[in-house]
Amino acid sequence: MNIYSISGGKTANPVGNPKDLGFDPCSIEFFPGGEYMVIAGSDKKVTLWNKEGVQLGTIGEMTDWIWSVSVDPTTKSIFAGSNKGNIAAYKVDFKKVHGLYQERYAYREVMTDVIIQHLVTETRVKIRCRDYIKKIAIYKDRLAVQLPEKIIIYSVSPDDPYDMKYKAHKKINKRIDCNNLFVVSQHLILVFDKKIQLLSFSGILIKEWILEASIRTTKIIAGPPKRESMLVGLANGSVYKIFIDNAFPIPIVKQTTGIKLVDVSI
Repeated sequence: MNIYSISGGKTANPVGNPKDLGFDPCSIEFFPGGEYMVIAGSDKKVTLWNKEGVQLGTIGEMTDWIWSVSVDPTTKSIFAGSNKGNIAAYKVDFKKVHGLYQERYAYREVMTDVIIQHLVTETRVKIRCRDYIKKIAIYKDRLAVQLPEKIIIYSVSPDDPYDMKYKAHKKINKRIDCNNLFVVSQHLILVFDKKIQLLSFSGILIKEWILEASIRTTKIIAGPPKRESMLVGLANGSVYKIFIDNAFPIPIVKQTTGIKLVDVSI
């Protein structure tokens, strides 16, 4: 598969390198706006790609070759027709993946790029990951980006509050399926259903907290390096404060209804 960018209706420039799909694509359809496309064919799958030819995932599968695929421009639903005469409909939801810390805001663009915006200076930088971005976390001079098979930690100068030259700092080559991801000065924080794990930037498990109910919300609170803390709200109404250098969560309040969001001031 070759992808070209057309400028002025006359010049076509190749985007990326040619790709061997490993199957015969029988139908290709772009989403409105052209940022994404769906491909279907002899592999009996409907797959989602971005405009640069990076595969983002499988939307659905059928039992025979798929000859036609179409995108509804209003609802963004996807329809596919197979060789057996079956028609399938799929609904795709593009979730917002982003992170915010004080004046720095990072968000996902076309599923494979990270845009970091400094809200004071209004400067913007782009990091091309060339893979599907699952989660983004940002904290002071750190940025963590989770891809399907690894987590990359980026850093900027801690002495310059306006520095936006993010560089790769560490890489964890692990497939981790967590509910949420946070980064602090020297650690990653992984949130699962009822537990929280603290990982070093080399991927070593440092500490783990097991809680009595499902975690509904987590908020990182700034602190000295290696001593940051977080607020954790649970489905049973409990709110805990956890210091990453303390193995014991500190109970703050207990309500009769589940917690949705938490925040704290001085």
